[in-house]
Amino acid sequence: MRFVLNTHYHGDHTHGNVVFGLKSTIVAHDNVRKRLEAESSFGDQPGARGAAAGAAASSRSTTRVSLHLNGEEVRGQHVPASHTDGDTVVYFTKSNVVHMGDDFFNGVFPFIRPGERRNC
Repeated sequence: MRFVLNTHYHGDHTHGNVVFGLKSTIVAHDNVRKRLEAESSFGDQPGARGAAAGAAASSRSTTRVSLHLNGEEVRGQHVPASHTDGDTVVYFTKSNVVHMGDDFFNGVFPFIRPGERRNC
């Protein structure tokens, strides 16, 4: 895997960074990187303390990013008033598919965290 795009900083979306980041470029919004670097622990797993800094993105974007992979443009767009202050919505242009991370939940309105938007 060449690229990993984090839709936001929560552990269920970034836990794999520690492993994938060894050989892949991790792409995320600046606020995702800042939050991961500031964490003293990474989730509730034993032995996870301090792992968040190692999971921080190796490449970052302030508002948008565009990658060209396997003949398809993949666009990431920061959504500031969102689930967290670092959310990115990903659009696969050729496939006409959007991945919204936790900005979309089937059947319920997504949880918006107003306190995290202050650094946008």
